Amino acid sequence: MDPYEADPKKISPSDPYADIPFYGRYKPCSGEFVPNPPPGHSASDAVIRYWEGIILDQCTLANRMYGFEGWRDIFALGNVIIKSSHLSATPPVRDFAMSDANEPVAIGLAAGCLRELGIQVPTIHFQGKVFLH
Repeated sequence: MDPYEADPKKISPSDPYADIPFYGRYKPCSGEFVPNPPPGHSASDAVIRYWEGIILDQCTLANRMYGFEGWRDIFALGNVIIKSSHLSATPPVRDFAMSDANEPVAIGLAAGCLRELGIQVPTIHFQGKVFLH
């Protein structure tokens, strides 16, 4: 089997990574999640409430890529990656603020040369903490 097969219907149940959803095999399809946050500053109340709703309504076990108790879960909604600990019974054991702050800096540093090579770089739609009620 082609290890880069992205069509979930063509991935064999005997594939070593068949039990890990979205294991590096994203295939765009119609009807998938596309972020549409309200306009304005990314830390505005409206933007935070928007992402809070997305996390609570759409980040479920069905689209969780990784999940470890005491750490953040990683969810895939189409081509959007969301990191949240809302399904964990215990809070994360570490603060991810420094690694989260590193992501846009690293993207900025690499973006120019990667784009020249025809490689897409991630877009960060929102970066912040959402305290779910």
